Amino acid sequence: MPIYQSYQKHIWENVENPRKHTDLAIGTGPFKLTAYEPDQYYQFEANTDYFMGAPTVNKLSMPIIKDSTAMFNALTSGEIDTTTRTVPAELQETLQKTDSMKLASTSPLSIVQFGLNYEMEPFNSEEFRQAISLGIDRESIVSTVLLGQGRAGEKGYPHPDSPWTNPELSTPFNVEEANNMLDELGYEDSNNDGYRETPEGENLKLDISVSSAEPLYIRTAEMLQTQMKEIGIQFEVKTMDPTTYTAAVSEDDFDSYVSLIGPHGVADPDQFIMSHRSSYLWTKDLPYPEMDELVSNWMNATTIEDRKAISFDMQTLYNEQPTAIALYYPEEIYAYNADVYDQYVESLGFGIINKFSFLPEEARKVSSTTPVQLVE
Repeated sequence: MPIYQSYQKHIWENVENPRKHTDLAIGTGPFKLTAYEPDQYYQFEANTDYFMGAPTVNKLSMPIIKDSTAMFNALTSGEIDTTTRTVPAELQETLQKTDSMKLASTSPLSIVQFGLNYEMEPFNSEEFRQAISLGIDRESIVSTVLLGQGRAGEKGYPHPDSPWTNPELSTPFNVEEANNMLDELGYEDSNNDGYRETPEGENLKLDISVSSAEPLYIRTAEMLQTQMKEIGIQFEVKTMDPTTYTAAVSEDDFDSYVSLIGPHGVADPDQFIMSHRSSYLWTKDLPYPEMDELVSNWMNATTIEDRKAISFDMQTLYNEQPTAIALYYPEEIYAYNADVYDQYVESLGFGIINKFSFLPEEARKVSSTTPVQLVE
């Protein structure tokens, strides 16, 4: 076991409020945190007594660069050696032309989503949410924002590459059907300004919240704004600094938002259930009898096959009236300075920046990692 195990009681026994504890964290991993400055950097040193072997890198310095343009400028200039952020399509050719730089393609299990505040009108209506989903041209978003380097979210939620996802899922694009549904719900453009009013005759104007640190998501939100006009729904893109954005989403202070949800959220079958009890995809305090019945059946199932079949039914129900609409499944390409370090491995769904990339070869053999696939 790592040497830190014996120090934990000594460190924590006199700490009255752990949430306000500001000393360096004590863990059991391959690196120990030696210094940090909030919003500026983290510094680590190798734990040479790590049970899977001493790391192949002695020190890691992780500066926090919130602006993506500044981050990739730092990578190109050699100030940093790699990034935890994937490379945008428009930068890949430039980075490939840099002699020391290599690009690695990984197997992502993430979804960029359009989250809706289902606890407020009009998103508390399952038919309204369905109409919004029908009005989204996902292929157009992929071709325009990602320059074709990704997959349209036409299979919905969760991620289609997970073995626990129903392969028959479908989230079609149908503007005519979306308009018909909104007509039936009583949303009409009575003043001929191009946007619908509520059934009570009030103006309907909604926001799409997005982090200013995510230029791809901002462009995605702008495309959603344009596409929603085709079905008469007025959205405004509301760009926020990352801290404000995170607080707004966590406190349900939003109409809608664009963000990424990663492997744990979209590839774990148990998490799909938990997300319907945790105020993410749904909250247990709101009635949802159809889903509740399926969840009850799922819990009472006695075989993996039965649970899988029931979860497929849950996914079908969810995608008919989604609260987080799958927009696209991003491709993930990372760049790194191979002259400095060239032993990265992929951890499925989590890219190349993981602890196994810095462990000895023998440790990698017993892990679920694979060599990176270089982009030629």
